[in-house]
Amino acid sequence: MSHTEVTPDEQAGPDAEKLPGRGWRVVLSLFIVLNISTVLYVSLPPAWAARKHAEWTADWAPMAKYRLSLVHWRWQQYAHLAGLNNVWQMFGKQSEFNWHYDIRGVYGSGKAEKWVLLPLPGQSKRTWAQTYIFDFRQRKLDLNIYRDEFARQACMRYLARLYPEHEGMPLTKIRWNLRYQMILPPDEAVRRQKLVSDDWHTIDFGRYTLPTKEEAPR
Repeated sequence: MSHTEVTPDEQAGPDAEKLPGRGWRVVLSLFIVLNISTVLYVSLPPAWAARKHAEWTADWAPMAKYRLSLVHWRWQQYAHLAGLNNVWQMFGKQSEFNWHYDIRGVYGSGKAEKWVLLPLPGQSKRTWAQTYIFDFRQRKLDLNIYRDEFARQACMRYLARLYPEHEGMPLTKIRWNLRYQMILPPDEAVRRQKLVSDDWHTIDFGRYTLPTKEEAPR
């Protein structure tokens, strides 16, 4: 009597789940190692990584340093495209100054000209609901337009449409200032028992003048 040899796959039946081939397992393993290595690499403390990089490549030839920097750039690009370059930081860097915007509208002209502080979050009296429920969005907007002059100009044009007049006087221009006070160094803060300096400083952050009737587009 002859016996037919049965493979393990045939014993398991046609519906049994089959493992990928050896080549695919190797590719999958390399992909996992690449992603784990990328997360570890982008999570290194920047100052420590820069110092070790300088020590390690101190005696390298310029071309070798260039090739390593190219690898670094490609790796960073891969981390960005794969969404692996997000870095969680428990304690953010302390700002060097305390700041807020001072945005005022100029109404009327000549002797009747009046400067009015616009009723915006952070510079006007707010209700409890506005302060604790809605105004958190304003701080994010303030940060987003901090370094964007084009965005600030767009915001001033929006404010001009929002507050076109005051006490019957038309809006003629908007003045946008940044006011800040320096945060004291730790030793001085302990000695003076306060966190910030008493002196406020002002920076002109932009002006928007409304076009006259002759200048307005028809």
